[in-house]
Amino acid sequence: MRKTITLSKSTLTLLVFCLFAFNSKATVHTVLVGSPGNSFSPSSMTVYLGDTVRFQYVSGYHTTTSTTIPPGATPWNEQMISPTNMYDYVPSVIGSYSYYCVIHSSSMFGSFSVATPLPIKMDALKGKLVGGNHIELYWKTYSEHNNHHFEIQRSEDGMEYKTIAQVKSLAKEAASVSEISYSYEDKKPVNKRVFYRLKQVDVNGKSSYSNVYFFALMGEDDIIVKLHPNPATTSVMVHIQGDIKGIAELELRDMTGKLVDRMNVTNHDEKMPVFDISKLSAGTYLIKYIDNNQTVSEKLTIE
Repeated sequence: MRKTITLSKSTLTLLVFCLFAFNSKATVHTVLVGSPGNSFSPSSMTVYLGDTVRFQYVSGYHTTTSTTIPPGATPWNEQMISPTNMYDYVPSVIGSYSYYCVIHSSSMFGSFSVATPLPIKMDALKGKLVGGNHIELYWKTYSEHNNHHFEIQRSEDGMEYKTIAQVKSLAKEAASVSEISYSYEDKKPVNKRVFYRLKQVDVNGKSSYSNVYFFALMGEDDIIVKLHPNPATTSVMVHIQGDIKGIAELELRDMTGKLVDRMNVTNHDEKMPVFDISKLSAGTYLIKYIDNNQTVSEKLTIE
């Protein structure tokens, strides 16, 4: 049976885990002209509406000239002959674009595809303590496309999330290319630690998730768990800071909650606990420390 801890002389520890599912601001994709030799590098890529394709001169005597482009798109033909030459092209139509160098037409060509914009481009979810033991969450979007609302999701262990509120999109007609600020105050008191994430839902019901924001109110008897290395490939060491009361348990679980491995730990162990992960698939996992007083979770990335 778990005990209830009364925190005294509490200190504040603020940790933010960025597991990115949302994009940040509009991207500039650079194409090097004349590097290496008579070539465009990269010669092909995918961009989104709102992004910029930047042609940057490196060496030689070249042009960047459009050949096949979608109907309604703007053609281009720019000389690239000196270090001062740089040309920015902002696609306005979804589709495939091909281009070449007029001077080296038989060997120097490239292409890019323009895709439908992602539902949202935003900054990381962040938070702060307000009113003594409440969390205020805040985030910014830089563009929104068919965005309907955000669901605020909360978890006590980083595994099971529950939706606690919904924040509607402030974008007019569900679309925006301007910066919009959002915030939400969770007035449920923080007991010890809490995880938050956003579930973004578009007008068609499709969804994606933000990074996870983690907040911990640490007491004198709290355990701190650190993983080395992280990300890891073959094995991971679990460094436990604090006084282990009796026998504690370490669990390695995947993000569905399935138990992958476990071991017991005590204060008398001579070696640092190590999980063999050499046979596990790449992805995100969770290592949990469990004793009679508390549960501490740390995310592990396997590459």
